[in-house]
Amino acid sequence: MPQIVLIILFLFSGMDLPHENVTKHSLASKTIPTTTNCQSEATTKKVTVTFYCSCPICCGSWSEIGLTASQTVPVAGQTLAGDKKWLGKKAIFVSVPSGMEYLQYHTDGSQKVFTFEDTGNPDYISGDRVDIFMGGPENHDLCTQLGVMEMEIEFIK
Repeated sequence: MPQIVLIILFLFSGMDLPHENVTKHSLASKTIPTTTNCQSEATTKKVTVTFYCSCPICCGSWSEIGLTASQTVPVAGQTLAGDKKWLGKKAIFVSVPSGMEYLQYHTDGSQKVFTFEDTGNPDYISGDRVDIFMGGPENHDLCTQLGVMEMEIEFIK
């Protein structure tokens, strides 16, 4: 039964399983990896979370450029800013405050996967601090209202 849950989780996330002894099976025209000897490579970390938008208050002069530190266009519900060592890594939120479940799941119930595409201001966003991109300047008040929260993320391959 745990393998079925694992397969469904990775089917929705679109990620490859980071395990040894991987074989592939076809289901509904999707190739799904299955495994034996399952040893997780995921790392879970408690982080302090803040929120940002693309306005000059949140991004300073970078707001005019419109690109992240990894030269991508930030996407609400996907882009995270964090310590430079996390740039390019993917993560999921495993523990969130009540009412913030939308950070964990899409409306269809599949797991949301975020990518560290930005670094933010190193005076504020470093160490165990994560900034979640919330969209354009029209979302600045929402970012301010959400404030600072403690959450748990899991780095995934």
